[in-house]
Amino acid sequence: MDHPYYRTSRGGANIPPPALDLRRSSRHRHLPMDTPSISFAGECDQILIITAPSALDHAAADPLRQAVADNLPNREDASVILDLHQVNLITSIGIAALLEIRERCTDHNAPLRLAALADDPRAILKLLHLESKFTYDNTVEDALAMLTR
Repeated sequence: MDHPYYRTSRGGANIPPPALDLRRSSRHRHLPMDTPSISFAGECDQILIITAPSALDHAAADPLRQAVADNLPNREDASVILDLHQVNLITSIGIAALLEIRERCTDHNAPLRLAALADDPRAILKLLHLESKFTYDNTVEDALAMLTR
């Protein structure tokens, strides 16, 4: 009698079942786990520019918070620009990260500007009555111009 979990080869030997493939199938959407990129601008590198990944979700929230915490210049004229041009998904955890970053910037008297936020994520902030908590610019260049006046 054959074992129910084994196949029998032509020679009569039992062949174990194939290993389960635990990788996600192509029908599941895999969200990127990109880390934010960091750069500085201004005469004395007092402006921290962080480019967020395409999804502000559980995977991106901590690296984004940490990027601000680790790189916010310790200066009176420090400021932060979050370049959100790639963001097409924002979850509640991503929104919480933005609010925590805003709080950190406020605690350090560092202006925070959100640059190039697409309509859909911005609509979510508006729906949650959070849109007024942030200052927006169409591009990073516009944000830089406002901060370097």
